[in-house]
Amino acid sequence: MTTASGVELGAKRLILTNVAAARHGLLRSPGFARWAVPLLVVLLSLAGFVVTTRAVSDERRNAAQRRAAAQSLEVQGQLDRARAFAIGLGNALEGERVANGRRFAALEGSATTTVGLTAAMWVERVTHRTRSDYERRIGAPITKSPGASIAGPAATYLPATFVTGVAVRPGADMALVPALAATLRDPTSVFAGTASAVASLAGQRGFFVVQGARFGHGAGSQGFLVVFVPANWLSVSQNLDPHRTAISLDGRPLNGALASAPVAGRSFESLTRRWRVDVIREPRTALQATLPWLAVAWPPATALLVYLLGRGMLRRRRAERQVDDIFDLSPDLLCVAGLDGYFKRVNPAFEQTLGYEAGELLARPMLDFVHPDDRQRTAERVGETTEGQHSSEFENRYIRADGAVRWLRWNTRTMPEKGLMYAAARDVTENRTLTEELAASRGRIVATADEARRRIERDLHDGAQARLVSTVLALKLARNELGDATGPVVELVQEALTNAERGIDEVRELARGIHPRILSAGGLGPALQTLARRAPLPVTIEMERHGRLPENVEVTAYYVVSEALANAAKHAHASAVRITVDLDDRRIVLTVRDDGVGGADPSLGSGLIGLHDRIAAVGGVLAVESGPGVGTSLTAQIPLAPPTAADADV
Repeated sequence: MTTASGVELGAKRLILTNVAAARHGLLRSPGFARWAVPLLVVLLSLAGFVVTTRAVSDERRNAAQRRAAAQSLEVQGQLDRARAFAIGLGNALEGERVANGRRFAALEGSATTTVGLTAAMWVERVTHRTRSDYERRIGAPITKSPGASIAGPAATYLPATFVTGVAVRPGADMALVPALAATLRDPTSVFAGTASAVASLAGQRGFFVVQGARFGHGAGSQGFLVVFVPANWLSVSQNLDPHRTAISLDGRPLNGALASAPVAGRSFESLTRRWRVDVIREPRTALQATLPWLAVAWPPATALLVYLLGRGMLRRRRAERQVDDIFDLSPDLLCVAGLDGYFKRVNPAFEQTLGYEAGELLARPMLDFVHPDDRQRTAERVGETTEGQHSSEFENRYIRADGAVRWLRWNTRTMPEKGLMYAAARDVTENRTLTEELAASRGRIVATADEARRRIERDLHDGAQARLVSTVLALKLARNELGDATGPVVELVQEALTNAERGIDEVRELARGIHPRILSAGGLGPALQTLARRAPLPVTIEMERHGRLPENVEVTAYYVVSEALANAAKHAHASAVRITVDLDDRRIVLTVRDDGVGGADPSLGSGLIGLHDRIAAVGGVLAVESGPGVGTSLTAQIPLAPPTAADADV
């Protein structure tokens, strides 16, 4: 009690100190928290230990009191059984015709099986005058109890006439057993159920239950029925632990040797005597032994848990602040969008790039800000993402608040279980503009080169080739004029004619290489057939449609096939080439396959690099597959119309 009060007083003082410190601003000091919190934890631990220890002690005391009450009832019940045994045996004796030792033993034996009491005696009151008659009747002298010597002269004797269950000879004077003699001489002993004080019989500790009774008729029929109750009969019959429970009779110990001082007891009246049952404190259970230490441990454990939780919360808040800083300071456009089509959060870069306030961006559907030509494809791409494709990359156009168009390259990740989509975008308008300008510039260069080739081809055809033809005609006329003449002049004319004819052929080949006239006149189909006929190896052409195509497409396709055939003949050592032409409303796909040695690498500086640039200039794509020993496959996809912004990846 003193310790608990001291701890409680200390805790109150600490609380008052904290209040006073708060008034002076000390609680704001880190140094105060460093010593105040551990001290509070220590005080709480001590207080918890004291309080739980006292509670456990009280519970053990209460348990002892409950056990004392229960066991006193059990002992009282046993005493009632002993009394009932004595009354029942007395009633049986009264029904006999004459007092008889054999019948006494039989009746006592039949009753003792129910209660376990085996020592009983029939005691008579004999005076000095009637002593000789008594001795003749039982055939034995009155002796000193428990010895065998004859009792000396006395005013009255209390001999045991019939004895069962104890080593006492018939005629033994029970007046020499003080506790029993005092009870037998007490007038109240004539009533049923009177207990003696603590006594010993034949070296065994216990007490006697005495009642006045009648045994048959005639001499010796008046006397006392005496039942000896051993001390351990009360505890053994009720399984009482003598080290934890003690029984006393009229203030004298009867049974039990307590291991410690009693903490609870219960007194009661029975058999005209005062009885008491005392018990010691209940032993601690495992829980009771652990509770005080748990009370010591819970404040530090709670403080540690609170510290860890607080530290985790601080770290989380710090991380959230860092994420917010990154979100707000990032030059890229960052947003959180819902699957319902609305922005949930946008960073300042959104406002700077698109020129809208954050409130307006969150209030309107996302597609309202997308370029009209890109809305359908954007909706389709978002739908694909929400249906299971958790991440996606694409580009689309947004309309600024001032009407300008901005190209955004998106990287998105969807979390359907939360109904959210996280996205990051980068403004690639300048890159797109530069790319489109570069493509346009390359297209102009190719167109200019093609126009230059056509002009050179016309100049050669209409100029140098025409003059050479005129020269050939003139030389032929001169040779005809010479007739059959011979001499140096004829030889010179013939040599000049031959050189002029060779020059015409060379000019024609040169003009055909610069720009084939058959392509301009007949289109792609006849031009490819001409290339196949002039190729030094067998060429098969598969082309279903032979209509005219845009000029730049025909020129690009022609030179793709021409370069591929040249490479197949010169580098691939192929024996055959197959050309496939697939045409639809949007593009033409050329595939040139050979059965050569393969291993072609465009990065090594072959003519494939030039083809790649020419195809890219018109918005096409070139792919080369050339495994060693399996031949080479060259595929060119050429759009029929120049690419527009609508063709971009959305």
